[in-house]
Amino acid sequence: MGVKYCKACKKPMKSTETHCRTCGAEYKNSPVILIVILLILIGLCVFTWSKYHSNKVELENQAQYEKNKQIDEAKLDLQEKGISPDVAQKVAEIKSNETKTFSEVHLKEFENILSEWSDAERVAGSTSRISLAQPVSRLQEIKRKADSLKYSGCLEASRLLYLTAMNSHIDGYLEFMKGKESELAAQLKFIDYAKQLEQAENEFKKCQVHDEK
Repeated sequence: MGVKYCKACKKPMKSTETHCRTCGAEYKNSPVILIVILLILIGLCVFTWSKYHSNKVELENQAQYEKNKQIDEAKLDLQEKGISPDVAQKVAEIKSNETKTFSEVHLKEFENILSEWSDAERVAGSTSRISLAQPVSRLQEIKRKADSLKYSGCLEASRLLYLTAMNSHIDGYLEFMKGKESELAAQLKFIDYAKQLEQAENEFKKCQVHDEK
């Protein structure tokens, strides 16, 4: 059992006693001790919060690093498939957020545009070089319509990828219309279109599957 001493008569007291048995004086703890204890508690709180904050920042930095790495990898993959760096960056960022939220109205609207494009594409593909002006004009009109829209989530990523493909396809026809000397350039554009269209279709299918769920 601990022992303390009366501050008045200096006689020993039990640690549990509040008054001296010898002189009857009340034993009061020194305010210095209380201040020291308070400072220790404050120090512990500050240390604990600092440690928590440091760990939180470290986790956030790690998460951001992983996200940036994912974006860079997705961007590189898209560029290898013929997507421009600017569009690849936007699509990669959208995909990294893992959001597929979009309205049913927007989905139907975009499906209608793709249907129009498909019909116009078939017409252009069966038209002779000398008569391509009107079919290509129709393709450009549909592309401008798609370009004027703005969606969210994976539907926006799909729109951006389809726009890239549409541009390549139209450019291919414009080269083809110049004559035989531009057929190689046109063919390269059509090859780009095929790769870009595949990428756009794959992304759009993911959106449609999510919507069905």
